Amino acid sequence: MVFGSLVSGTISRKFIETGSIPFGAFGMALSLILIPFSSSLEMVALLLFIFGFAGGLVMVPLNSLIQLLTPNRELGTVLAGSNFMQNLFMFIFLIITAIFGYFNFDSVALLYLISVIALGGFIYTLIKMPQAFVRFILRIILSLRYKIRVDGVENLEGRKGFTLEITSLFRLGMYDCYQAIDCIVIYFIVY
Repeated sequence: MVFGSLVSGTISRKFIETGSIPFGAFGMALSLILIPFSSSLEMVALLLFIFGFAGGLVMVPLNSLIQLLTPNRELGTVLAGSNFMQNLFMFIFLIITAIFGYFNFDSVALLYLISVIALGGFIYTLIKMPQAFVRFILRIILSLRYKIRVDGVENLEGRKGFTLEITSLFRLGMYDCYQAIDCIVIYFIVY
């Protein structure tokens, strides 16, 4: 999880990369689904590393969004509530794991249960932020060929509407501008 958090902090240097949330949720779900089918200890270790890495990709932007979108006077209460809910759910799943162990239930069934919950989380994030997921995938693909740099995000004001004017014939300019802004852009003027 530490490595995923470091990578998430690196890719979110000048803005919060919300596209890593569904991407990380997918990685968590996929790794949990594949663990019961793993035959070697090394494969399980790799899948658990992927699970932790993907968890870091999810947690950093979520915590950043909480801090960004919460008014300062309520930030302490909201962070305390967030930590309480995280600890509550960790405790609930600890109890479920203890029940599975006490009654000698199959641990694979527990992994399937957790996989279904993680898959539900991925589907939920994909429904709530499909554009961020597509933008993140495009960013990964395009960064293999182009160097994408985002400048001037601090000059955009909050959640107000605006028009972007791109004065480049290079069509990826639209992508560069969209990459920097995590809200719906109504018009692109390209000439």
